[in-house]
Amino acid sequence: MINKHSMGIRLLFFVLILLCSSRAYAQDMEGPRVLALGGAFTAIADDSGAVRMNPAGIALKKTYTLTLSSEKTKGGHDTINATIIDSLTSELAAGLSYTREENGSTKRDFGILASAHSYKNFLAGLSVKYFSDKSTDEKDYSYDVGILLAPSKKLSMGLTGKNLEETKFAFVHKTYNAGLAYRPSSAFTASFDFTKDLDVSGDDDIYAAGLEYAIKEGAIIRGGFTDHNITDKTYYSVGFALSAPQISLDYGFRWDKDDSDNNIQAFSILVLL
Repeated sequence: MINKHSMGIRLLFFVLILLCSSRAYAQDMEGPRVLALGGAFTAIADDSGAVRMNPAGIALKKTYTLTLSSEKTKGGHDTINATIIDSLTSELAAGLSYTREENGSTKRDFGILASAHSYKNFLAGLSVKYFSDKSTDEKDYSYDVGILLAPSKKLSMGLTGKNLEETKFAFVHKTYNAGLAYRPSSAFTASFDFTKDLDVSGDDDIYAAGLEYAIKEGAIIRGGFTDHNITDKTYYSVGFALSAPQISLDYGFRWDKDDSDNNIQAFSILVLL
């Protein structure tokens, strides 16, 4: 008899086949929760977004989940993603993520295989990343490392190094991220992130802050902003989540006041397997 974890893995591969045959796009897929928090997620990293934002976070909870996500811009920059996390089967948590992005004639695929382990209040993770540009038929690899430290239930800190192996793609940047999350109560979280882009000359810093509040059981609202010195813009974002015992729906929106074509909407559905 096939156990539910084997069924979950088969379901993921079925979804990936469907995604590969459809249209989509986004460079650096964030997902609705990360988007709504302005990108301030390095020290939270407690859902499928951890595979992309901080691989250490996939070991934070004992869970087995499948998440399907979509990001869209008015300008036609769209993305789809499927992510599965398994931190139940063994002590070593595992995550698998596939992203397809499309923007006009540009088509790219991204794959991530992540692993993490927890040591009391300290978590460490590693992810191997695969990049494929269908427009040029080029492929390459890189990797991320991440750590999470949670000295108390109210405070957590995260550090990541992303794309530490240089690739042939100009759109893949090496970055260092530091994050802090504070939870004064079980219903409220404030998060802050700092990002340094090593592949951009001049002012290369990004600052982000986000707030998350559970207005009642199964209903969460979010807000955030990003001070993006690389693009010389400030972005504002909002979002919400509705959840039941076995399923969760998320929505996020980022507003660019200078360019409506750059506004981003993101949706996701998470299923416990």
